[in-house]
Amino acid sequence: MIRSSIVLTTSLLLSAGPATARGSLFMRQAIPPVIPASVVASVTGYGAAVIAESTGLVSFWPLYEASGATAADVTANAYNLTYGAGATLGKASLVTDGEAKSVQLGTGDTGNAERADTDALDIGSQGTFMFWFLREAGCTSLSGVFSRDDGAGTDRYVAYMNTGVNDQLNVFSNGTNLGATAVANGTHLYAVTWSGTTIRMYADGTEIYNNTTFVAPTASTAAVIVGHMNRGGSAEPGCSTDRIQGFAFWNVIKTEAQLDAIWSASQ
Repeated sequence: MIRSSIVLTTSLLLSAGPATARGSLFMRQAIPPVIPASVVASVTGYGAAVIAESTGLVSFWPLYEASGATAADVTANAYNLTYGAGATLGKASLVTDGEAKSVQLGTGDTGNAERADTDALDIGSQGTFMFWFLREAGCTSLSGVFSRDDGAGTDRYVAYMNTGVNDQLNVFSNGTNLGATAVANGTHLYAVTWSGTTIRMYADGTEIYNNTTFVAPTASTAAVIVGHMNRGGSAEPGCSTDRIQGFAFWNVIKTEAQLDAIWSASQ
């Protein structure tokens, strides 16, 4: 995708109303009604592609802050997160188009960003989440990514990177652990989709795992956590230089073609 067209699209998002055509590329997509000027100024290829894929978009946390306590949700829902004490902001971007910043998660249960229980961010009957992640080379700890964790069994939902020198995305849900094929250690754009009993995992726009025995957890009342954690019997403290960026959450399924398009927009 041509970078200049993405930048043009983001500038139009700020100036055009919901009913105004925004260029042929994203003309038929419903754009969130409130997109701050700061987002348009600092989010380019990847962020613009996520925002344009707006159907079902509940939250998008670019995690691009250089300082402060708040990880902004740039959708109209404004489900902002609060950075933990172990998070180091303003690290170099993981996105190859040079977009903004990333967050270094540190080691322990405060290397994250979180908010109180939010029903719209529960793991419902279907959905998608996507994020950039760089796992510390040689890390042998579980590295937490996303949690709706109340304890054990049917109350648990945790996405994490497994132990081992390569990067293996895992999801623990309803007492069952599901793990994707490992990919080489490095920076990757990961996504997880689920609908009914089918779960799929992706790396860099390509499916790397699917399973038809997925069971969603019961509705959570725990905090929403992006990053490392040690909550409710779930310890994913990670390694000190793990980094995360651009976490998006949809309440609908995104197809492999849509996820690949977002990946391509970041190149």
